[in-house]
Amino acid sequence: MEIHLTPSKVEMLQNCPLAFQQKYLKGLSEPFRPSPASQLGMNVHAALYAFYQRGAHSNHDVNDLLRLLHTKWDSAGFNNAEDEEAFRQEARQMLIDFYHASKEEAPCRSRMLEKPYRADRAFSLGRHKIWLGGRFDRLDLLADGSVEVLDYKTGAPPSTGLPDEQEMAERLDNLIYYRLAAAIYPKAKNITVSRYYLKSKRKVSALYTAERLHAARDLLLDLLDQLESGIVSPVQNEGCSWCLVRRHGKCPTFAGTDTGELIQF
Repeated sequence: MEIHLTPSKVEMLQNCPLAFQQKYLKGLSEPFRPSPASQLGMNVHAALYAFYQRGAHSNHDVNDLLRLLHTKWDSAGFNNAEDEEAFRQEARQMLIDFYHASKEEAPCRSRMLEKPYRADRAFSLGRHKIWLGGRFDRLDLLADGSVEVLDYKTGAPPSTGLPDEQEMAERLDNLIYYRLAAAIYPKAKNITVSRYYLKSKRKVSALYTAERLHAARDLLLDLLDQLESGIVSPVQNEGCSWCLVRRHGKCPTFAGTDTGELIQF
């Protein structure tokens, strides 16, 4: 099988192979409309992009960052003015906390922001040929020669709590970020993939070892073999409440339990 993978695609593949199959192999789709939570995330990302593009802490104080949020704010995904104001205050608090927590970041030699990247060659995994692509929230080449991929998360932490370093390394979307960063910086001293959970004010990182890379590759190979066979199973997870497959009545886990109406965001 020849397949194009991005971090978001492979996150869906790991979370629920059936959802991936239906969306990316069988073409199940519907027009995009942002939910309030996703609109919040886009607004916060836009403010952080502008903040770092304009010199970050060396050029701006926390009030400048909040002004950038106001400038970049988009109301498209919110249901009403009251809900929008609640999300606006949530976004402001996230950015205030982030500003103060990130003032002592490691010195950076160069930085890519919202950088789309597609690897110029495929790699083989078992019988499969894989093309990788994606977009970095931030890709930092640090002064000591190491590289950090940073992914901002504005949603609520998982019900199981924030992941530890081992769990981070087992996330296949983080593996894709690692492989893309390694293609851009093949001589990096080391590569760390980090998620910054803005609501929790915590950054969780994974430094990939050879053992962790091997385990993640094996897991990805197993999932791709399942896709090739056409026999995949649904996996119940925290995304089920807004899952495209469930909304269209194609998930056997919820067969006979949902109403005939689409599940709303």
